[in-house]
Amino acid sequence: MDAFLPNHRSNPKKLQATGRTSGWLALPLLSIVTILAGCSISSKFHQELDVKGFISAARAAPEGSITTELDGVPSEVDLDKFGAADSSLTLSARVEIDHGPLRFLFDRVGISNKGGGTFEGELGGATLPLDAYALETDLISSRLMMAFPLPGPEATDSLPLDLRLLAGLNLTELRLQLRSLTNPDDFSEIDELVPTPILGLAANLPISPAWNIDAAFTFLPLSEVTDYETECIDGQIRISWTPTQDWELFLGARNHSVKVIGEQAGRPTEIDLQLELLEIGISYSF
Repeated sequence: MDAFLPNHRSNPKKLQATGRTSGWLALPLLSIVTILAGCSISSKFHQELDVKGFISAARAAPEGSITTELDGVPSEVDLDKFGAADSSLTLSARVEIDHGPLRFLFDRVGISNKGGGTFEGELGGATLPLDAYALETDLISSRLMMAFPLPGPEATDSLPLDLRLLAGLNLTELRLQLRSLTNPDDFSEIDELVPTPILGLAANLPISPAWNIDAAFTFLPLSEVTDYETECIDGQIRISWTPTQDWELFLGARNHSVKVIGEQAGRPTEIDLQLELLEIGISYSF
């Protein structure tokens, strides 16, 4: 990991090192559960894998701020004030794999924005002089989850609701850079990968033979297992139309928020960002 450099590059030590170590502990556990559940399902049901792929165009807008404190004085970089909270087009992808009653899910979406404004103060491990700065931001969310049917009556014509418990890992990648427009050597960059174990619920409700409503909500239930404070909440809803057995068209909305409180170069730092999306896309069942 890079040390703090004289040109004000800020590479947070505590957040990045401890966050990755704590978060990645969830991967072996998830792998073991996946293998055991997969073996159990395979030996009991012997179904083939059903794969469904989703791709969508999304209008996405980031918002939030990063605050660094030095000697009790906070310095805030607000995306909206720097003109970096405007919406833009991006792509979102999702894969679902069904094996018996068990479902595996992976999705990924991200956005990059630019802005600019006047700033003076602290960002990460750097102290920046009063100047005009260019701002670059990247925010990417990836989730790997398993969906377990909740115990209860199976979906029927009179009660078609399919309700599932979600468990998995969320990876939020975020990068923010401020660089002086008059002296490019004055800059600071925060580059974080925040892995968090998540739980949640997913529901599917057919409202007609060709129309469905899907909703999912995930959150971080065990922030105390990490060495820094973390909040990660994600909510999503979609309405879909199935004109054929294999093809589906959908329209949806999603909100992903992540909050990380810790230290960078010994300075208290709070990252509080959100990503809001409106999407339209298609899916195909292989």
